[in-house]
This record gives sequence, structure tokens and C-alpha cells, in this order.
Amino acid sequence: VVTFSKNGWIGPFDLGMESNIIDSCCFRSEEIVEKKLVSPLYSKHSVRDWHLIENNYLDLFKQEQIVHRVKSIFNGENIKLWRSKIFVTPKNGRGIGWHQEWGHFNGEEIGNNIPALKPLNFDVSWNLSVWVALNDITIERSPMQFLTGSHKHRYEIKMVPMCDSAFFVNPFDKIESKDELVQQIKESTILLDINTTTLLDGIEQKSISLDELKKVCWEKMQKFSAAVTLPFDTEDGEETLLMKKGHFVIFSERTMHRSLPNLTDGNRVAINCRMTPASTEVYPGKKEGKVIDGSNLDITKHECVELS
Repeated sequence: VVTFSKNGWIGPFDLGMESNIIDSCCFRSEEIVEKKLVSPLYSKHSVRDWHLIENNYLDLFKQEQIVHRVKSIFNGENIKLWRSKIFVTPKNGRGIGWHQEWGHFNGEEIGNNIPALKPLNFDVSWNLSVWVALNDITIERSPMQFLTGSHKHRYEIKMVPMCDSAFFVNPFDKIESKDELVQQIKESTILLDINTTTLLDGIEQKSISLDELKKVCWEKMQKFSAAVTLPFDTEDGEETLLMKKGHFVIFSERTMHRSLPNLTDGNRVAINCRMTPASTEVYPGKKEGKVIDGSNLDITKHECVELS
């Protein structure tokens, strides 16, 4: 607890789970991302909250190695597991730039303001992320980096065209046909968390070529906004985490963090979850009938998992 309070993160630690379970989660995560599988929870492709669908993921986060550490940071209060997300950085894929989450997980990074959390006490840690490596992570395979102690300071951001943001990955790289591109645009799976259906407005789909359609869509995507952290001095506080599969790190989302590029010829696979004290209200807007969250997902079927 003392180390976490000072640094904003702790780890890595070993989950202590059997290797075949970790390997199964790794394979399944690659399948979900690469095949753009539809989530039964959200009725569209999503990398969110597969722990509510498949028990192997939930079992990762229920491990005592995680629960007792998180509970200690929350001063003994019981825990709600309220969100998870799969990360697959492909071979030769770019990393994710420096970022932190300071507010209420409201979708600020894509220009939204729909709070996901309403804690009883804003003066203590009220959300923690647990990040689990599902394969070995070397310096070449997109390791996580933290800026130690940065959870005590809010860094300035600005809104830029989404294509210039920290999270943006070129969605056209693996698109091989016009029909495939049109389908992904209509289903809003071409860009995660973004409603892309308007990209086709005013386009004569029958006569336009694939390359022309990509160009027009790219130009329209410049109108979507997303956040980028302004340059800052790391002041020698930068820590790089090399991790074995089945190891995890716990951090405050207020801690500045990023991932480096994947320079290998294989995927880097991980999954995180977010935990909050049991007293925190999750998706407070649902009681008023507001079922679209800050990431533009319909959360009607979402639920929390209570851990103790």
C-alpha cells in the first residue's frame, strides 16, 4: 500500500494460474480481435467485458493474488469488478501514447462526457486497473511503461483529429475488399467505440473503388475528435515493465502510462480489468434510462461482479 501510494502502481506479480489457462485466454483474445467477433453483451464487435461472457477471463481477475492487494489499497472495502478490455498489439504494431484517466471514465478521450463511476469519496483511490500479460512481454514486444508518481498530477490534454490521437490505429490496413469495408462501417466495427455509420453518407457505393472509399472515409474521420497528452518531461521517472505471461500489474488510471511498439513478428496479448470499491455507483445514468456509455456502447446488459 505504501509503495502504491508513492508510485501509483505495483508489480509485476505472478497470478499463480496454470499455464494452459493463460494460453487459452491468449488464443481466445487473438480470435476475438482478429475475427472481430460479436459480443453477446453488446450485439456488435467489442473487446470490452468478455469476463461477463467467458469464465476463463473472470477466473483471472478473481485470483486471490489480485483481490487481496486491491482490497488492501481500498482500505479493506469489498470490490466491484466493473470493466475489462482485451489488448492485442499486432506484429510490427504501433504502441499507445502517454495517457491518464483523471475523471469519471466518461469517454473524455473521444469527446464524450458520460460518467461511468460515481464514488462516495473522491479523495481516495476509487478505481484501479489490473493489467495481465497473456504472453511473454519483452522490450521488443510492446511493454507497458509508467511514469512513477505521476498519479499526483493531472497532465494537460487537447482534442485533435482522431487520426492523430494516442489510441488511433489505422483501420484500413487489413481491409481487402470494398464489401468488407462497407460492412465494417455500417456495423461500426471499423473504429472501436465510434459510430461510423455516417461515413457512407453521400457516397455512391457502387461506382467508387476501394482505394477511393478509403480516402474519402479517412478525410471524414478527420472530423472525429480524440484526446492527446501534451508533451511533458518524464524527469527520469519512466519505468518499463518486462513481464512473463500470467503476471500482472496494478495501477491507478491517474498514473501516466503508455505502451511501446511491438517490434516482433508475433502479437502482444494482454487483458485488463477495472475495479472500484463496492460503495461506488457504476453507470449512474442507467437508473435514468441512459444506456449508452462514454464509449458509445449500449450497456443495458452490463453488470458488475462483486469480489471480497
